Parts: sequence; C-alpha cells; structure tokens
Amino acid sequence: MDELLYLIVTLIVIHHLSSKIKLYYIRLNSNFISKISMKYNNLFLVPFCGLMIMLVIYYFPSLSEGLVFIIVYTLMSICLYLTIQPIVNSLPLHSFIIKNGASITITLIIVLIYINNPNWWLTNIIAICITISIQTLLSFDKVHIPLVLVIGLFVYDLIRIFRNCYIPFYDGQSVLKGLSKNSTAYRIPLYLEFYSMFSAGHFIIGLGDIIFPGMFITYLYCTDFLFKTHYFLVGVIGYCFGMIGTILLIWNYQMGIPVLLCIVPAMIILSLIYSVITKTLKNILNLSLQKRFELPSQKLKECASTTEELTIQINQ
Repeated sequence: MDELLYLIVTLIVIHHLSSKIKLYYIRLNSNFISKISMKYNNLFLVPFCGLMIMLVIYYFPSLSEGLVFIIVYTLMSICLYLTIQPIVNSLPLHSFIIKNGASITITLIIVLIYINNPNWWLTNIIAICITISIQTLLSFDKVHIPLVLVIGLFVYDLIRIFRNCYIPFYDGQSVLKGLSKNSTAYRIPLYLEFYSMFSAGHFIIGLGDIIFPGMFITYLYCTDFLFKTHYFLVGVIGYCFGMIGTILLIWNYQMGIPVLLCIVPAMIILSLIYSVITKTLKNILNLSLQKRFELPSQKLKECASTTEELTIQINQ
C-alpha cells in the first residue's frame, strides 16, 4: 500500500517542478512559447513518435542494445541537463561557467552510474527528469491544444485498449505487455517503478500517463500565474483522484486499466467546475500565453531602445 503513496507524492512533485521550470524558461527567454509552441497541425506528433519507439522496442528488442540505446541515452542526457540546469542556476554561484559546468558534470555522473548499475531507483530519477523536461519544453499558446490532446488519448484508450485489453498485431499478443517486459528487462527509463517497504507490493506507470496529462496541468499553472487563480491545484487534485480511481478499478477487476481513462475526466470535470464557480471560464478559453508573456517584454524592449535613443540625442 505504501508504494501507491510514493507514487502519488512523486507525481505531485513532478507536475510542480515541471510547472516551475517551464515558468523559469519563459522568464529567461521571452520568445520561449512562440519558438516551441505546438500547433494543431503537429498536435499528435509526440504520441506518434512515442508509438514508433514502442513498436521498435517490441518488434526489434535486439536493437535496444544498439540503435535504441544510443537514442535513449542521448535524449536521457539532454533531459537530465535541462532539468538540472535551473536547479543549479538557483544556487548562489556567480559564474555562469561554473553553473553550466556543474550541470554538465552532474549529468555525466548520473549517466555513467546508470550505465554501470541501472537499478530501479536510478531509473526512476532519470525517468522523472525525462518527464519534467518534456512537459517543460512542449508548450501551448492556448488551452484548446492540450485539451484536445488528452481527450483524443482518452478516446483512444476507451476504444482500443479498454475494449481489447491489448493492441493486437500479427501474433495476437499485446504490444504494451511486450514493451513493458522489454523496457524493464533492459532498464530503459520509460516508466516509474515503485516497491513497498513492508510487503511485496509493486506498481509501474508509463511516462505517457504522466506526460500527456502533465501538459494540461503545466498550462493551468501558467494561468494561475497570470490570473492569481488555483487551477494548478485543482488539476493536480483531479489527477490524484483519477489515479486512485484507476488503482481501485485494477484491484476490483484484477486486470490492467488504462490510467488516462480515469485521470482525463477527473482533471477536466474538476477544472470546469472550478472555472464556473470562479467565473473565469471565458478568460481561460480566450487566453493566449504568447501574447500575455511575450508582448509585455517586447514593449519593455521598445521602451528601453526609445529611452536609449533619447539619451543619445540629449547628449549630442
């Protein structure tokens, strides 16, 4: 039972850190949202890439020792660095070179330790960093995009996985079950794994069940920063309720249940109720993060350049 408590606490920490680091990068670079903001035409690019990786690991497990490992370790190193850098930058170190060097050093140490001894807790640390960095870097200008994404994945789970309990291919076996076996056997950090300290309890959750709802939650955090609301807290509570509901269904039916099947409705319904109570639904639907974050900084730059020009003219 305690492993489920570890799971929920870890998920709350992941979503909180992802939101904090996203806001850090937005403040660091005023064009952050416009540069990497996802549009409707590339909305399902991330799920498609994830599906391709799943199929490669399932159908060609021997490649996991070669090509897949190179891709995974490269992405793993980048994600570790992107997660560690803001934390190191918050330390009282005045030199940028020292901060950057410390971030790179810590990243390399973790990767080398993982290569030599890929135990479950280190796999969890790297998987957490991957989750945080992906949630941070995938930005959305309007709330419609993450909303459509999670609803689309919810419908996919409802029709495909929940109906068949697996994704059948040529041999009728489950790709998801095969992926789980291969990724856990090779310790590929595509999941979080929790063990009970007092019993044989064991729980695994894939990163997709954290990242996709997390994109919606990090957007809610940005709205809180702008409107002084509490959407982030409501979204996290909905996520936790959905996770608990999934666990209860698994215990009751003794079978695998898609996590998004409970999480997505819980998050959306609670957020909708909160928006109606606070009368902020219209503000959220009309919100453009790009305009709210980037236009003020551009105006400040224009004012600064105008002031500089006036100063030069006065001096002349």
